[in-house]
Amino acid sequence: MLDNPDHEQQMLRDTVRRFMDGFFDGTAVEACADDATFNPPGAPPMPVGAMLQMMKGVKDAFPDWRPVVMEVVEYADGSCPVLTQQKIGAMKGDLPAMGPFPAVKLDSVPEAAKTTAAVLPVEVGTFTFT
Repeated sequence: MLDNPDHEQQMLRDTVRRFMDGFFDGTAVEACADDATFNPPGAPPMPVGAMLQMMKGVKDAFPDWRPVVMEVVEYADGSCPVLTQQKIGAMKGDLPAMGPFPAVKLDSVPEAAKTTAAVLPVEVGTFTFT
């Protein structure tokens, strides 16, 4: 641990933000160990690179998607509960099939999905820093 806990907390938050900001441009892997995995809802843990490939199609359907880091807490074992929220916005394109989820065509969704900015519930994930 560093001598300055506020500085350490800021470093952890910055790393998590860099990871989440890199969902759509592929740079999230730069904030990860080579063997890092991610466990999206409804899917088994997968390599971060595989998850990022899935996210490319998501960004086409939801171009205004913005991940928000709300809180990062570090425990002595190096694990960190991380509270995040996905502000996905309105659907503006077709969503490709991903894993167990079928494709969704823009012209098949209710008008509200195209005009209302959606916000997902707060997620609690566990990050482990090395």
